[in-house]
Amino acid sequence: MLKKFNEIKKLEKDCEKTAFLPRDNEGNTIINISVKDDSNFLSPYSCAGKPVISTDTAEFLEHEISTLKQNEKVHFVIESEVIDQNEQHLYPQAVKNYYTTKVKTGKTELKRNALASLIMLILGIMVFTTIIILNSYNAQTILLNVLDVVAWVFIWEAVDLFVFKRTALKKEHIINLKLLTAKFTFKNQ
Repeated sequence: MLKKFNEIKKLEKDCEKTAFLPRDNEGNTIINISVKDDSNFLSPYSCAGKPVISTDTAEFLEHEISTLKQNEKVHFVIESEVIDQNEQHLYPQAVKNYYTTKVKTGKTELKRNALASLIMLILGIMVFTTIIILNSYNAQTILLNVLDVVAWVFIWEAVDLFVFKRTALKKEHIINLKLLTAKFTFKNQ
């Protein structure tokens, strides 16, 4: 068992060594991307004058930065023979347009999450207050037990929303912010 544990640790260290990414002059993490076919880089649907990247491109970019630390900024170096000078200006703007929308949506979701958590907590406290009041009037035990369960459900939902779901929302929001502020450089192969 100890031998397998040591092997796993060795593999993890080897993986960390190979996963080292270089940095540019500004300290941004450089991620090199090779584009052989750019036909699906942009979404076929966009508002007039506001191109956006395709969901496949977004998924790829998000995957590439998923292992970076929270405070690391990103510099994508795209090597391609198929991207011309006009597209080199268009593609970073399409990324910014796509992630501007995602950042706005993420902020709204974080606010909704906080509000829903607060409402659930208040409802749980109100039900507990009702239990205390009904208890002073010697209400039936069954009613008090049902209300006790309802109160705990509301409070647990508040904790679940604020602690667990909010963490996932914040992580997604940080990834979106990284991609919104990412730097792009193009190289011809």
